[in-house]
Amino acid sequence: MYMVAASLTAPEGSPSPDGTVVSDVFWSLAVPEDGLEHLRLATRRPARVDLVVFLRAPGEQEAMKAARRLCDRVIATSSVLSGWRVDAVAPIDYETGTGRSPGGRPAGTPPPENLPEP
Repeated sequence: MYMVAASLTAPEGSPSPDGTVVSDVFWSLAVPEDGLEHLRLATRRPARVDLVVFLRAPGEQEAMKAARRLCDRVIATSSVLSGWRVDAVAPIDYETGTGRSPGGRPAGTPPPENLPEP
C-alpha cells in the first residue's frame, strides 16, 4: 500500500467546499482499479483541498498515477470541484510521514511537467 498526497486548487473566487462532501465525491467516483483504501483531506485553506490517499498499487509510480487519475476524474465529473486543478501529486514516506517530490527530492510542489499523467 502507498500513501500519496495531492493538492487541488480552485479557480479564483470559488468558495471552499465542505470536506465531507468532497470526501463523499471521491468515494463515489473511485473505481476498483484506483486501489483506494483510505482517504483523508483538509479544506482549511481557502480555495484549496489537500488530501492523502492510501492506495493498493504494484509500485509508487503506479500509485501516483492512480491518485492523479482519481483527482482528474473527480474534477471532471463533480460539480463540487468543477474547474479546479491538480497542483501536486507526491508520495509520502511511511516511516517519516513526510512527502517528497517524484524522484526523491524534498517535499514541495513539483512543477506541472512533473505531475504523473493519468
